[in-house]
Amino acid sequence: LYLPNSFTPNNDGLNDSFVPVVNEYITNYDFRIYNRWGELIFKTNQISEGWDGRVNNQMAEIDVYVYKISYQYNSETGGWRNDALAGTVLLMR
Repeated sequence: LYLPNSFTPNNDGLNDSFVPVVNEYITNYDFRIYNRWGELIFKTNQISEGWDGRVNNQMAEIDVYVYKISYQYNSETGGWRNDALAGTVLLMR
């Protein structure tokens, strides 16, 4: 998985949502975003679904948010392996 470190949800058609780029087949996908106080503000199990920068149908503040992703993928040696990523993303305008 590749994740950008920032995005600009300003409806200009460029970089409007925060969504991982997936390079291989994965399963058991869980994507969550938290605010600076640790409150869950977005979650999905759909690989193609990204966060549009909204919280409760309101545009979120310009800030740094925490993401956590867990998933399974088919390893090069065979069999399924579990992996997880965590990091931060900057919401800009």
